[in-house]
Amino acid sequence: MDDFEKYKESLKTPGALKFENQRPKPYDRAETDYLAFRYLRDHYYSYDKRESEMFGGSNEWERKEIHNREDALGALNEIVQIWIQRVASRKGMNAQQGTARILTFGSHRLGVNTRGGDLDTVLLVPNYVDRDEDFFDDLGEILRTDPDVKGLLVKVNDKNVAAPIIKMEFRDIAVDMGFARLDAARVDDKIDVLDNRTLTNMDDQMINSFNGSRNVELIVKSVSQNIEDDSVRNFRTTLKFIKLWAKNKGVYSNAIGYLGGISWAIMTAKICQMFPRLLPNRLLRKFFKVYSQWKWNDIPVIIHPVTEDKNLESQSKRQWVDPEKMDPNSYNYASMAKGPPQMSVITPAFPCMNSTSKVRSTNLKVIDFHLKEGWELMKKKPINWDKLFEEFNFFKKFKYFIRVDVLGDREEEFDKWSGWVESQLIFFTNEIENMNLNMGEVMDVYPYPESYSCQDEKYNFSKVYFYGRELENQWYHAQLDLRPAAVSFIEKIRRRREQGSNIKIQKVSRYELPDFVFPKGRPKWAIGKNVQPQPSIPIQPKESMTAQVVRSTVVEAEETKVEEPRVEEIKGQEAIKKVKKSDANYPSMDAGRDFGEPMITRLETNGL
Repeated sequence: MDDFEKYKESLKTPGALKFENQRPKPYDRAETDYLAFRYLRDHYYSYDKRESEMFGGSNEWERKEIHNREDALGALNEIVQIWIQRVASRKGMNAQQGTARILTFGSHRLGVNTRGGDLDTVLLVPNYVDRDEDFFDDLGEILRTDPDVKGLLVKVNDKNVAAPIIKMEFRDIAVDMGFARLDAARVDDKIDVLDNRTLTNMDDQMINSFNGSRNVELIVKSVSQNIEDDSVRNFRTTLKFIKLWAKNKGVYSNAIGYLGGISWAIMTAKICQMFPRLLPNRLLRKFFKVYSQWKWNDIPVIIHPVTEDKNLESQSKRQWVDPEKMDPNSYNYASMAKGPPQMSVITPAFPCMNSTSKVRSTNLKVIDFHLKEGWELMKKKPINWDKLFEEFNFFKKFKYFIRVDVLGDREEEFDKWSGWVESQLIFFTNEIENMNLNMGEVMDVYPYPESYSCQDEKYNFSKVYFYGRELENQWYHAQLDLRPAAVSFIEKIRRRREQGSNIKIQKVSRYELPDFVFPKGRPKWAIGKNVQPQPSIPIQPKESMTAQVVRSTVVEAEETKVEEPRVEEIKGQEAIKKVKKSDANYPSMDAGRDFGEPMITRLETNGL
């Protein structure tokens, strides 16, 4: 696998490259059982008896979690069946013929449930059901008043949303429910969801929701063909290890440009296809070996043939196409005007999509670093498994951060607003990537996927995001001004701002980090001489701001007009402070360099 050019075409063809001569070693089963018991049993539960034995046998929380999920799905299904019969009767149909199906997908359907994880579902309904009137309004109101629904029920229904959903907490389980409508008067229990004809007369949003279920079915199918029964179990256990590793390293989040669950599942399935006889401990080694060398800009990860459907021509047009085979006159070619995607991990269900389209060069550098780090650990004997699954200490590795506060007064509006802002954070990453310094340097940042809730003096609800920041190879004086990137980002998202909402962006040092990012108490390395932050100065972004800088720590968008903030040009090197070599212990974004490697760098300390 060292010569990727040799295997390039085979890698693009699902199932074409198999190393069946590689077989388990005598101790592989024992090592797999040990790793599962040590690292998985406190995070995952299993419906599989053999896998449960690997975890040391089922325990009380596991049995309770399984029972609660099955019970919740059963109760939710009862509500849905009563609702669909009422809709059928109201529209002149035979009420007894009214049927609907709740399909599960995501971690639950793949069998890689985490403790307290959410439940992804899609509701498949007959052709007489209206999405707005019947699903969101009628069913939404029934659920809102149901005693089993605790917490706020949010209806995410917007034409700009890829897959509109109802979000709720049902019997203490977070549930997301999408909507898909069949072109039939009845939803048969035996319907083949993988038949493309089920997509007839569905719009893009319905197909996006429905394909959540179809993709999972094809992922499982892709690793189970013509192989012994243990293949799906091996895939599932390996995926649990990969998900745990990705979450601990901070690269598990589709929203801010990393990889979501579907992408990690497809990548794991690819390894299982290539090495069908190996056990999870060996599949883990192969995962890091293969993907640490993968040519992301050249080779897509594909586990199922990408084919067109002449009966669904409109969907074929939006399907992913290999850039090497792309027609220059096609829509897909025009959409690549800004350049090809950084990564291509292709979903298996028609229309096939690139599940990593949000990944930016910044995100890819972070992902690639951790993959290479994992492979370096795998090459050493004995393997340091604790180090592999060790959490990445984000706040210790960096010395300076960009803090983004999403604020709101009312809960329902805040949920919509914060969801919108989170989905747009990749564009803030873009703005920073494109921001040139005086000497032609570009600032690297490390987007952190975790968000935090905290108290704010002016607003009832808040969600806080952080970016680690550094200047790569910055050995000379440079004037760093993040204001243009922040102003441009605020201008982009303020069009969708909900009433009573706001956003502010500010620079903080490690010593200025809030206490809520340290739930176990503030460590010594985060305690220093406190620097009093400058007062917030609300702004109305102006086009002329790109050539100037506001001497303020905070960039903030307000609803009401305010006086123009004081604007000054930076002169000399007043805003530049040299960082000691010993202090520069945050990671280099060059994936080939060690995160602890000292760097000589200069950072601005006043304002953004």
